[in-house]
Amino acid sequence: MLKKLITPSCSQMVRLLEIVKTLRLNVVNARKRQSERFGDKSRTNSLMTNREIKNQAELLPEAKLLLETASDKLGLSARGYMRTIRVARTIADLVGSKDITTEHIDEALQYRLRNVEQVTDVDLW
Repeated sequence: MLKKLITPSCSQMVRLLEIVKTLRLNVVNARKRQSERFGDKSRTNSLMTNREIKNQAELLPEAKLLLETASDKLGLSARGYMRTIRVARTIADLVGSKDITTEHIDEALQYRLRNVEQVTDVDLW
């Protein structure tokens, strides 16, 4: 049986193009923030050293507390802890935030949990 090909309407295509344009602008602006932070166009948050994370990550106190709690409950290694901060810094850059908030840490942890194969009933909140 052949499936019917669903084609978007003109208004749906316009809306989709607006979304793509907005996402692209967010990424361009995030990369610009990272370039300014590091003074180098080729540097990104993924390449931050531990010293740079400590000096430039700008975690709010409640975000740091959330990460420490999650780290204890999930048994994050030091490497996993720092990687979570790098991802959260990128999320903050994408939304234009100077500081890393609990929302950014929460989202970064969710991406991490998706990549862990055997996570069961971890109650963080």
